[in-house]
Amino acid sequence: MKKIISLLAMFMVIIGLVGCSMDEASSTKPDSKTKDNGKLKVGLSMNTLNNPFFVAVKEGAEAQAKEDKVELVITDAQNDPGKQISDVENLLQQNINVLVIDPTDSDAIVQAVKKANDADIPVFTIDRSSNGGEVITHIGFDALKSGNIAGT
Repeated sequence: MKKIISLLAMFMVIIGLVGCSMDEASSTKPDSKTKDNGKLKVGLSMNTLNNPFFVAVKEGAEAQAKEDKVELVITDAQNDPGKQISDVENLLQQNINVLVIDPTDSDAIVQAVKKANDADIPVFTIDRSSNGGEVITHIGFDALKSGNIAGT
């Protein structure tokens, strides 16, 4: 339960920080990527929604996005790296301002991260990291350390 709360808290911080920076950017740049309505648009690429933990992450993200008046677009890769790459490409076509990825595979997601980098979209990863491309920050935990703690 602590993992869920920590992850959701960090996701809220990400949305808040990126929202602040987008407000700053839109006031200084007329060609800013914010939509005509001025809303921050976040793409959230989930590895699966067939797991209660990831459903809780999705629900927490939706609640925070609603509170912060952020447009949130969520995809479900269904544990398929190829589908997740396609999902990310689709999100990039929707003019998102920020991309948050819960990778199905740390190696396979590199291509998608690099495409977002090429589009100047900041990328955050949650749970698993990416083994390449530029990720602004990763929110996760050390599973081995957690397992050792739980086993003692």
